[in-house]
Amino acid sequence: MTRRNLLMWTVLVAAFLAACETTPNDPIGGRTVPISIIEHHRADDPVFKDVGALLINSHEDLDASGSLTLADLDVNFSTNSLVVLAAGEQATGGWSATITGVQMRGDALYFQGVIERPGKDDVASQALTYPIAAAVIEKVNASIVHPEIE
Repeated sequence: MTRRNLLMWTVLVAAFLAACETTPNDPIGGRTVPISIIEHHRADDPVFKDVGALLINSHEDLDASGSLTLADLDVNFSTNSLVVLAAGEQATGGWSATITGVQMRGDALYFQGVIERPGKDDVASQALTYPIAAAVIEKVNASIVHPEIE
């Protein structure tokens, strides 16, 4: 292979890889950047009656959630955010929620989580439960939150 061919292939591969990083028609734009999870918390909180996701970036947001459970967490909102995954109201015990990953892409926050239910043959308490997972993450300013729940 001649030096000229090698240079041409190198330029083509570099251009291809650069084009894969962003797409002109991508409404969100930018690369996907992993966000560190600093702390995990699990709780049962009747404030969260519906399945859903929440990004909390201030003490005002935290107070507005109405959650005494989350209010007990010591989160420094100048450097951190709080992501909450709620499994909603469940008729039995044995349910849990876990946040497994968080990423930013443009102004959108994506996070992955798992909601686990009791097994078919498990013995579970017959009581209403409201399982949540909360993760303290490095500070993000997202205008869109996309939970990806299993």
